[in-house]
Amino acid sequence: MAFQRSQLSTGTLCDDIVEQIAELEGVDPLTLPPLFETIDAELLTRLYESRSGDAELSISFVYAGYTVSVRHDGALEVVPKERTAVKST
Repeated sequence: MAFQRSQLSTGTLCDDIVEQIAELEGVDPLTLPPLFETIDAELLTRLYESRSGDAELSISFVYAGYTVSVRHDGALEVVPKERTAVKST
């Protein structure tokens, strides 16, 4: 599922990631594992916030059973990991 981060979002990028997954799982965000155990949340935030207008930054990682992709335009995509797995033949 793709989500567009609102420019008026009061949370951080990392908060938005955790909240989207919690919503999909139907759980309280505090019950999910800390995001910093998966990715350097500070670095992720700095990379996202420091992008230039024409840079096409995209970062993907696995967190709490979901593949999370953050694009330069603010799009946040959260997909269950099993849907993104590559099948070997």
